[in-house]
Amino acid sequence: MTQAPGRASIVLDTCCVINLGAARDLSAMLAATPCESWMPSIAAREALHIRQPDPQDPAVLVTRALDLTPAIDAGHLHLCDLDGDETALFVAFAAELDDGEAAALAVAKHRDWPLATDDPKARRIATDAGVALLSTPELTKAWADETKADVAAIKAVVTNIRTYARFVPRAGSPQADWWARHS
Repeated sequence: MTQAPGRASIVLDTCCVINLGAARDLSAMLAATPCESWMPSIAAREALHIRQPDPQDPAVLVTRALDLTPAIDAGHLHLCDLDGDETALFVAFAAELDDGEAAALAVAKHRDWPLATDDPKARRIATDAGVALLSTPELTKAWADETKADVAAIKAVVTNIRTYARFVPRAGSPQADWWARHS
């Protein structure tokens, strides 16, 4: 499990994957980030559902399974298991966090990679542990910058994340102002 030469790696937790999956095509969103994206298998098992319009009545939202397979098959999302040292960190972090967040933080801490999470408690614990952080708005802006998305496309992605994943960044969080301008 090594990163590609010249390409930084990040660890995604469940909430960011759900948010990006709700945005549009998860694989396309991850392909446009400047990093190689990793996710612990434990966290991937928690990334189960997003809301989507019902095909019979688009005004009604229904819960649908979030399929990570296309992003994994395309090489835009890599699953990893915890190694021995990461397992010890996982146990320590799991005393305060859900398993997915604890696993993602353990991998990020041990491998010295940034953690992408929007969970306030996970962000606080990661900061205390000296782990660099990213967020859904930062990853969304990276996608927009990389693809040179127009305002309408950005607004559609931000709206999808808000509607289908029920995510809105907290005021003062990274790129919250950028996000609000596109809401």
